[in-house]
Amino acid sequence: MPPPSAVCTGAPSHTYTLVVSAIGGGGSGPSVEVGCLVVMSPFWIWTQVAIVVFVLIGMVVAITKLA
Repeated sequence: MPPPSAVCTGAPSHTYTLVVSAIGGGGSGPSVEVGCLVVMSPFWIWTQVAIVVFVLIGMVVAITKLA
């Protein structure tokens, strides 16, 4: 099932095959084709990049203060 924020189109850029029985360790069972394009705003991508950068800066500051 695609996430609620996904934008599904007729021609997806990626198609994923989920083998249901492989999760439980079974043999070859039914597979589900999921063709959904998830569109994320560049704002959220850059926000995540900024969070990672600030966390790394905080780690460096904490390590230098403790050393």
